[in-house]
Amino acid sequence: MPKVGMPNIRKPQLVQATMAVIDKVGLHAASISLISKEAGVSTGIV
Repeated sequence: MPKVGMPNIRKPQLVQATMAVIDKVGLHAASISLISKEAGVSTGIV
């Protein structure tokens, strides 16, 4: 759950990273770890 007052700037970044990972490795191989690496954020943020 996002912190109160935290800007919602990461959502588009995470959506784009998710789509990129799914495109690269497929839906079944996509993982939170791969998505966070693609987005350049920690796994806790995802």
